Amino acid sequence: DINELAQLTHLDLSNNQIREALPEELLQLTELTYLDLSNNPDITVLPLGLGKALGTNLEEFRIDGCGLQVLTTGALESMGKLRHLSASNNTPGIVSVAEAISSCRELRTLHLAGNEIIDMPDGLKQVT
Repeated sequence: DINELAQLTHLDLSNNQIREALPEELLQLTELTYLDLSNNPDITVLPLGLGKALGTNLEEFRIDGCGLQVLTTGALESMGKLRHLSASNNTPGIVSVAEAISSCRELRTLHLAGNEIIDMPDGLKQVT
């Protein structure tokens, strides 16, 4: 039962076969400061409630090498402590980060290499 892991702060699920969406149970791990979902190519969308559920403490989020095309505002909303976001080499490639990163006021490193980004979002100007 994932409730028994309520105090977990570091979770690395990289290089697995997670299908399409994240298990809802992950949203109960509110003490996470580090989450790595990299190289799970079947993850094509992040849950809209991800930011609200995990954003309180999450400082580093890695989603490199997944199947994401869009980073939505709802997925990163409330991630006020997020300092490192790595979303490189998604296939077919992230084309839009929308205003998703505008709420990430503590962001220090942002990796988006190897995607299909068309233009820089206005939200990027608000990250200082």
